[in-house]
Amino acid sequence: MMRRRKAEAQLARAADGTLRAGDRRELEARIDASPELAEELRLQTRALTLMQTLADEPAPAELHASVQSMIADAPTRQGPPRRSWRLAPVAVAAVAVVALLAVLLSGGGSSAPTVNQAATLALRQPTEPSPVESPGPKPTLQREAAGISFPYWRDSLGWSTSGARSDTFAGRSATTVFYTAPNASGGTARVGYTILSGAALPLPKAPAVEHAGTRYLVISDNGATVVTWRRNGHTCILAARGVAPKTLLHLAAWA
Repeated sequence: MMRRRKAEAQLARAADGTLRAGDRRELEARIDASPELAEELRLQTRALTLMQTLADEPAPAELHASVQSMIADAPTRQGPPRRSWRLAPVAVAAVAVVALLAVLLSGGGSSAPTVNQAATLALRQPTEPSPVESPGPKPTLQREAAGISFPYWRDSLGWSTSGARSDTFAGRSATTVFYTAPNASGGTARVGYTILSGAALPLPKAPAVEHAGTRYLVISDNGATVVTWRRNGHTCILAARGVAPKTLLHLAAWA
């Protein structure tokens, strides 16, 4: 029992980089002889990465509550009698977080995927370079999704592209382009524009504004403002924090 607890403590410190050199050499030797310990260390490291991600980007309260519930209820893993290692708490957290995020981002579970869930993609960080801007008779970017071109806003509206990302959501490809512009306080405002391929998501119950035959719905969700509409049968989403709803509506309805 004491040896097991010592190993668990060493794994936790190895994952967060606080394990002393002498103890690390001892642990590395044991890991080399034990694939199970190597897997435990991988889970520990993954858990810390995921938790840091959640800390850096605010998540809905229900997500945090569900994670805590899953951690509390997660069973320990039973291995062979002579090499039985109980998952350390942070590794249990990794399993719980990975499982929950997989459900949320894939739209799994008993509930249909929602616009609110998809809007979280537009609030994340870019992972790809900015698309090429194409000013001209048809002001669009050299980037499209589901046959819909992303708009070029810099000359007319003052919003420049600042990156992009590609995700999978509920079995659909999701493409997001990010735009930035100076705000009134002297900082920089950012909006994410996400287009989902495949069938449109159900429209939420929310205030609606109609313009040129298109209905734009405005949602307030956990400090973010979201505007959603349908174009060519696909779901389009604009989402931002610290940007007024009328600004998002103006961007969404611009042609």
